Amino acid sequence: MSRNSRNSGPIAPDVIDLTADPVQTSRTVSRPQLFRGLIRTGRPRQWSKNALVFAAAFAASSLRDSSTLGRVSIMTVAFCLVASGTYFLNDAADAVADRLHPSKRHRPVAAGVVPVPGARVVGVMLMAGGLGLATKVNATSTAVLGIYAVLTITYSMWLKEFPVIDIVAVASGFLLRAIGGAAAAEVPVSGPFLLLSSFGALFLVVGKREGERLALGEGAVAHRASLAAYTTAFTAQLLSLALTATVLSYASWAFETDAGEPGIPWVALSVVPFVIAMLRATQLVLSGKGADPEELFLHDRMILLAGSSTVMLLAIALYIL
Repeated sequence: MSRNSRNSGPIAPDVIDLTADPVQTSRTVSRPQLFRGLIRTGRPRQWSKNALVFAAAFAASSLRDSSTLGRVSIMTVAFCLVASGTYFLNDAADAVADRLHPSKRHRPVAAGVVPVPGARVVGVMLMAGGLGLATKVNATSTAVLGIYAVLTITYSMWLKEFPVIDIVAVASGFLLRAIGGAAAAEVPVSGPFLLLSSFGALFLVVGKREGERLALGEGAVAHRASLAAYTTAFTAQLLSLALTATVLSYASWAFETDAGEPGIPWVALSVVPFVIAMLRATQLVLSGKGADPEELFLHDRMILLAGSSTVMLLAIALYIL
């Protein structure tokens, strides 16, 4: 080993050579940088998606029961662990392609902060931990989480290359969160709730694809070949379908829930702010701002206000009155 090799210290993330082999580059990263890279790769910010695990129990007014709340909470943590595990495996598989993306190239694995082999090991450990935790709930919820894990791995390795199939696979992940939560809470899932979860998820995923396509421009196909199949006209049609089906499914569930109830139809009234939130989301997606659904739904003031109003009206109807 040369004297220069022995004396060279860890390099900072902002000076990592993005043209170098990510596995080789990661060997010069310090422990604090590696730790921060591991946290970032797990994407704790995206755990907000797992709030869907509570959806069925919330809609069934079952969260008053402490044991139900406990089971659903455990299942939520299990989904967070498995989801983070899949992010590690996905980033390890996509390290080369991510380096062509204007923002994804800064992900720790693509940038060489987290070594690809290490990302795979951590991913497997997190997924095993999540599945093990789910066994503390019940067999059905564990099976749903297992299907989710297999689906996400299959998506990362294969399904993402096929147009339409790729968005259906991602949308199915959202649906499985809702079903897993229902299994943990041991509550039945109605037809309108399943349709709402399915088409709402499809709306999010199509918006994400459109945002990616517009952000990448001519480099979209180089990053992900399936994006070549998504034209503005096609994604607009998909968004229209998903928007219409989501609104109709929510309205169907809301009117079904309020049927026969005396007094003010609080659940039915929640349809108004829900539609406003969906229309605003559609407007933002069509303007190219749907690439990051978390940013879209957690930082836009109109969506936050309409979403909060929807939840408030549901809470009044389901838990206060």
